[in-house]
Amino acid sequence: MSEPESAIPALGRGTRGVCASMSVTNPDGVLPDVAVQSAPLSFFRFLLNGVIFFAALMISCFLGSRILPFPEVPVVSDKLAHLARHGDDYDAIFIGSSRVNFQIIPTVFDRTATDEGLAVRSFNAGVEAMAPPEDGYFMDQVLRQPHRRLRWVFIEIMSMRMKTDPRFGTARFIYWHDWERTSLLGKCFLREWLAVPRSRPKLSVSSAWNYAQAYEVAYDRWGKNLRLFAENFTNLGRGGALLDRQMKSPRVKEAEWHDVEEVGDGWRSPRQDQRMTKDMLAGYMSAYTTLLETPQRFDTDDEASEEALRRMIAKLKNCGVTPILIIPPTAAPKRFFPTKPTAHSQIVLDFSDPRKYPELFTPDHRLDEGHLNVAGSEIFTTALALRFAKLNSAREP
Repeated sequence: MSEPESAIPALGRGTRGVCASMSVTNPDGVLPDVAVQSAPLSFFRFLLNGVIFFAALMISCFLGSRILPFPEVPVVSDKLAHLARHGDDYDAIFIGSSRVNFQIIPTVFDRTATDEGLAVRSFNAGVEAMAPPEDGYFMDQVLRQPHRRLRWVFIEIMSMRMKTDPRFGTARFIYWHDWERTSLLGKCFLREWLAVPRSRPKLSVSSAWNYAQAYEVAYDRWGKNLRLFAENFTNLGRGGALLDRQMKSPRVKEAEWHDVEEVGDGWRSPRQDQRMTKDMLAGYMSAYTTLLETPQRFDTDDEASEEALRRMIAKLKNCGVTPILIIPPTAAPKRFFPTKPTAHSQIVLDFSDPRKYPELFTPDHRLDEGHLNVAGSEIFTTALALRFAKLNSAREP
């Protein structure tokens, strides 16, 4: 049985139309490769999805850091929690390492300054083993606490070094690795990397291994700090800490606040014996002799440390607080000292010269090369308060 005549012309017209179209666009009669045509589109979609993913990751990490509580960091968290409750009670705050935490006694400082006509109440925010750029991040957190009475912040002048430490990976080393501090460490890494040729003998086959090891150490330290930045930025482990904090009972939270109150004025007495052993004394006297024979006690070629200190000074001034730079008494033969014009207008109280302050370097006032005992700390705090009060009276109209 044949098809209706009306259907055949319609089919013929449609077929001729398709063949005509194909003859124009593809004269060889080969169908186009759809996969080749869609390859650029697939790559664009892959790129767009990647951008969206990383943008979402960045935003979530940023918001998470704002929502999550400050991490539990020994000593650091306690002092910040204390300032959160009593920050408005203090006129002066001391920031630095154990040379501040162990050696500046606020009760002695306040009493001496008051006797000189300058009523002041101070808090020791020093933390053992603190160094740049951690001190800058810690100072930022201090300024976020109430501080309506705060007029002066004493900053220990320290150099920034990329160092290895057995505590790498702990909360103490992770919490301050934000972008600003990591970028400063990048400049420190560049300085150490460029300094390798100057610190090694002329390149030879025998010294090539020493060069390789020096570069490997620099790269290893930089890599570890980048890892800490990644952990801090992505808030790894912070969610569990938040859940743990929320599940604590009111009684436990009250006990924690009691521990915060035990911070007192922030000063911590050294936990070791107050006199050096025979071997320690011999090491100290050797370092002391070297210090006396050193014509130039300061290292002035340290751009990374200079910038870190400059940023801290600028932030304090923006808050209407006067920065005061201090150099505690130490037998180290070299100390960083700022030399840029920004630093020349700053107040610098230097106690590291044994000729000017011999009482701070006598063995009966020392714990070791870098620290005073309690008796020496009282002498140092008194001298610091006297210079501070005299300086303040001279600056008043």
